[in-house]
Amino acid sequence: MKLAQPIALNSIATLRHVADFYYWKGIPVVRKWPRRPVQPNSDAQVQSRKLFVQMHQILKTLPLSWHQAWQQVALPHGRSAEDLKRKHIVWALSRGLWIDPPDIVSVAVTSMPDWPTEEIVVNCRPYTDPTAPANTIWRFRTQPDTGKLISYDMIGLARTRQNYYYNSIRLQVDGFTAPTTQTWSAATSSWTLEVPQNATPAILLAYHKDGDL
Repeated sequence: MKLAQPIALNSIATLRHVADFYYWKGIPVVRKWPRRPVQPNSDAQVQSRKLFVQMHQILKTLPLSWHQAWQQVALPHGRSAEDLKRKHIVWALSRGLWIDPPDIVSVAVTSMPDWPTEEIVVNCRPYTDPTAPANTIWRFRTQPDTGKLISYDMIGLARTRQNYYYNSIRLQVDGFTAPTTQTWSAATSSWTLEVPQNATPAILLAYHKDGDL
């Protein structure tokens, strides 16, 4: 509310915690003393907070190889790699699709002349979660000659509760396909992926078996 005269210091002191006096564009105004908002703590809000706590805990434990892989991602306008990491983890957690990613140490390709397939051997450090390999499936795509290995598509506008519009994105997965076979060896801590001849060099994606590319 606008005031008819300048703000008196004694009014500020007398009505502290009742009324908030200040100047807006040089005009003396007063409003009700601001109060800390009380969160309704709906089930959805409580669940969202839990997901964000889990996400931050997971980020601290993920292997360096997982973080380094994001350097090969073409970032959408206005998004950072850190944004996408968090989005990816929260999305997977919210759908029960999060699994420990493989901590890749090295990748080797075995190819035999005149043989229709070749093998990609992905050597990893042992999984922290022993159930992760059983829930993991792989997809591959022939690697492009130039540019980033992974990119995102813009799929339209989304709106926040504050009516702020932003670009909704999803991982660009055209061309990724399943290997002929995939085999996990706990003894050697390695994956063996059988792919068609001349499919390498390839980009590899590992994700939850119940997920959908």
